[in-house]
Amino acid sequence: MKKIILVSFVLIGLNINAFNQIQEKQSKSINTNDIAFDDILYWVGEGQNRAIFIVNWCNPEIAFAWGYLFNDDSVLVSTMIEDIAATDSRIHFTDGGGYITDISYTDSSYSLGLVGDYWMYTVNEGYASGIGSQFIYNTDYIEFGDEFCGISDTNWIYTWNTPIQPVSVPDSDVFVQSTTEINMQVFIYPNPCSEMIHIDVYGVNETVSLTLTNLDGKILYANKVFISGSETITIPSNNVSKGVYLVRIQGATFNKVRKIIVF
Repeated sequence: MKKIILVSFVLIGLNINAFNQIQEKQSKSINTNDIAFDDILYWVGEGQNRAIFIVNWCNPEIAFAWGYLFNDDSVLVSTMIEDIAATDSRIHFTDGGGYITDISYTDSSYSLGLVGDYWMYTVNEGYASGIGSQFIYNTDYIEFGDEFCGISDTNWIYTWNTPIQPVSVPDSDVFVQSTTEINMQVFIYPNPCSEMIHIDVYGVNETVSLTLTNLDGKILYANKVFISGSETITIPSNNVSKGVYLVRIQGATFNKVRKIIVF
């Protein structure tokens, strides 16, 4: 009788452990933005293992998803990013030394970049370490997003509510990101500001459009400036109310938007 009872408890324990593993696996594959592996249109890499890579931009609010294939049991997030960028010329990553400082995407319809102050990312909607130390596994979801339109909990774990759509397969005439966009740099300061917004632009040789808008899209300032290599541009902000605004600098080959706070 003791042996039977002992075996029963062991079997129950095994069943509970198996159930927990199944629950953990199921919870890992659930993503609040609702995109499934069968929805993916564009796959990068090769192998029997797969993951979904998602990026959320804020202006406009749009989220694209790529599929990623790999053979090893696990790969680093940095490896996945490098493989996607090397295959899809529409997307470009700026590595700040173990973390991403910008993700831009440009095609015939969109020119997307960072609006807020920084990028955040999660793995399976949970904590993730630096891209050079974070491993991903089969069926994982890796989601990057601009903090500007994300929702953070008390542990600084972000989620985004933008519906995710699968990124399209690049056209046969693949869009090639211009060297101007890759090499150009824009610095906006001080932030927050009170009287003047200073914009340092480097690596541009063309006429650019500058606009200052509120979050409703109303244009409060607009100007065109010819830049030859580098330029510092000043926008007065002492005549606008306190709040959050968007500074846009746009040329023939790029379109950058940054958030600025006026106090």
